[in-house]
Amino acid sequence: MQENLAALQRTFGPASVSLIKVNSSNGEREGQGAPGPDFFKRWMAPCVAGGGAGEPDARPAPPPQGLGACLSASDLQSAAACLRHMVTQMLLPRLEERVAKLNAAVTAARRGLRNRITRLWKGVAEDVGVDK
Repeated sequence: MQENLAALQRTFGPASVSLIKVNSSNGEREGQGAPGPDFFKRWMAPCVAGGGAGEPDARPAPPPQGLGACLSASDLQSAAACLRHMVTQMLLPRLEERVAKLNAAVTAARRGLRNRITRLWKGVAEDVGVDK
Protein backbone atom coordinates (compact mmCIF):
# COMPACT_ATOMS: atom_id res chain seq x y z
CA MET A 1 0.00 0.00 0.00
CA GLN A 2 2.84 2.41 0.79
CA GLU A 3 4.31 1.87 -2.68
CA ASN A 4 1.00 2.82 -4.28
CA LEU A 5 0.74 5.90 -2.08
CA ALA A 6 4.29 6.95 -2.99
CA ALA A 7 3.57 6.47 -6.71
CA LEU A 8 0.41 8.59 -6.47
CA GLN A 9 2.29 11.30 -4.57
CA ARG A 10 4.99 11.37 -7.26
CA THR A 11 2.34 11.65 -9.97
CA PHE A 12 -0.02 14.20 -8.41
CA GLY A 13 2.16 15.84 -5.75
CA PRO A 14 2.28 15.11 -2.03
CA ALA A 15 -0.21 17.88 -1.20
CA SER A 16 -2.85 16.35 -3.50
CA VAL A 17 -2.74 12.78 -2.18
CA SER A 18 -3.70 11.57 1.27
CA LEU A 19 -4.52 8.25 2.84
CA ILE A 20 -7.57 7.82 5.05
CA LYS A 21 -7.94 4.77 7.23
CA VAL A 22 -11.58 3.77 7.62
CA ASN A 23 -13.51 0.87 9.09
CA SER A 24 -10.98 0.44 11.87
CA SER A 25 -13.67 -0.63 14.34
CA ASN A 26 -14.91 -4.18 14.72
CA GLY A 27 -18.57 -3.21 14.26
CA GLU A 28 -19.59 -3.25 17.94
CA ARG A 29 -20.14 0.56 18.19
CA GLU A 30 -18.17 0.95 21.38
CA GLY A 31 -16.39 4.08 22.44
CA GLN A 32 -17.14 7.77 22.43
CA GLY A 33 -18.05 9.44 19.18
CA ALA A 34 -18.78 6.29 17.19
CA PRO A 35 -21.69 6.82 14.78
CA GLY A 36 -25.05 5.31 15.66
CA PRO A 37 -26.91 2.86 13.43
CA ASP A 38 -28.92 5.65 11.74
CA PHE A 39 -26.02 8.08 11.34
CA PHE A 40 -26.01 8.05 7.52
CA LYS A 41 -29.77 7.73 6.90
CA ARG A 42 -30.42 11.48 6.93
CA TRP A 43 -28.07 11.97 3.96
CA MET A 44 -29.36 9.11 1.84
CA ALA A 45 -31.56 10.49 -0.92
CA PRO A 46 -34.07 8.19 -2.56
CA CYS A 47 -33.17 6.67 -5.92
CA VAL A 48 -34.47 8.26 -9.10
CA ALA A 49 -37.70 6.61 -10.21
CA GLY A 50 -37.08 3.93 -12.82
CA GLY A 51 -33.36 3.85 -12.11
CA GLY A 52 -32.62 6.97 -14.14
CA ALA A 53 -29.32 8.83 -14.07
CA GLY A 54 -27.39 5.56 -13.84
CA GLU A 55 -28.80 4.69 -10.43
CA PRO A 56 -30.28 1.37 -9.42
CA ASP A 57 -34.05 1.02 -9.07
CA ALA A 58 -33.67 0.69 -5.30
CA ARG A 59 -30.89 0.93 -2.75
CA PRO A 60 -29.38 -2.35 -1.55
CA ALA A 61 -30.31 -3.47 1.94
CA PRO A 62 -28.04 -2.07 4.66
CA PRO A 63 -25.72 -4.49 6.46
CA PRO A 64 -27.09 -6.16 9.61
CA GLN A 65 -25.02 -3.95 11.95
CA GLY A 66 -26.19 -0.80 10.13
CA LEU A 67 -24.40 1.65 7.88
CA GLY A 68 -21.06 2.82 9.23
CA ALA A 69 -20.92 0.09 11.86
CA CYS A 70 -17.17 -0.34 11.46
CA LEU A 71 -16.39 3.37 11.59
CA SER A 72 -14.72 4.58 14.74
CA ALA A 73 -14.57 8.13 16.06
CA SER A 74 -10.99 8.45 14.78
CA ASP A 75 -12.17 7.36 11.30
CA LEU A 76 -14.70 10.19 11.27
CA GLN A 77 -12.12 12.68 12.53
CA SER A 78 -9.61 11.71 9.85
CA ALA A 79 -12.28 11.92 7.12
CA ALA A 80 -13.32 15.35 8.42
CA ALA A 81 -9.69 16.54 8.48
CA CYS A 82 -9.14 15.30 4.92
CA LEU A 83 -12.30 17.02 3.70
CA ARG A 84 -11.36 20.24 5.51
CA HIS A 85 -7.89 20.16 3.93
CA MET A 86 -9.30 19.53 0.46
CA VAL A 87 -11.76 22.41 0.71
CA THR A 88 -9.40 24.98 2.22
CA GLN A 89 -6.21 24.09 0.34
CA MET A 90 -7.52 22.97 -3.04
CA LEU A 91 -11.13 23.87 -3.76
CA LEU A 92 -11.37 27.43 -2.42
CA PRO A 93 -8.12 28.69 -4.03
CA ARG A 94 -9.26 27.33 -7.41
CA LEU A 95 -12.66 28.94 -7.00
CA GLU A 96 -11.03 32.25 -6.09
CA GLU A 97 -8.88 32.07 -9.23
CA ARG A 98 -11.91 31.37 -11.40
CA VAL A 99 -13.92 34.20 -9.84
CA ALA A 100 -11.00 36.60 -10.41
CA LYS A 101 -10.80 35.55 -14.07
CA LEU A 102 -14.55 35.94 -14.46
CA ASN A 103 -14.40 39.37 -12.82
CA ALA A 104 -11.63 40.43 -15.20
CA ALA A 105 -13.60 39.17 -18.21
CA VAL A 106 -16.76 40.97 -17.12
CA THR A 107 -14.83 44.17 -16.45
CA ALA A 108 -13.17 43.98 -19.87
CA ALA A 109 -16.53 43.33 -21.54
CA ARG A 110 -18.10 46.33 -19.80
CA ARG A 111 -15.18 48.51 -20.72
CA GLY A 112 -15.39 47.24 -24.29
CA LEU A 113 -19.12 47.94 -24.52
CA ARG A 114 -18.70 51.45 -23.14
CA ASN A 115 -15.89 52.12 -25.59
CA ARG A 116 -17.97 50.87 -28.50
CA ILE A 117 -20.84 53.19 -27.62
CA THR A 118 -18.40 56.08 -27.20
CA ARG A 119 -16.86 55.31 -30.60
CA LEU A 120 -20.28 55.33 -32.22
CA TRP A 121 -21.05 58.68 -30.64
CA LYS A 122 -17.70 60.40 -31.37
CA GLY A 123 -17.06 58.76 -34.72
CA VAL A 124 -14.49 56.43 -36.23
CA ALA A 125 -11.78 59.10 -36.64
CA GLU A 126 -10.67 58.79 -32.99
CA ASP A 127 -10.64 54.98 -33.17
CA VAL A 128 -7.08 54.74 -34.51
CA GLY A 129 -4.80 52.97 -32.01
CA VAL A 130 -7.45 52.50 -29.32
CA ASP A 131 -8.34 49.02 -27.98
CA LYS A 132 -6.15 47.03 -30.35
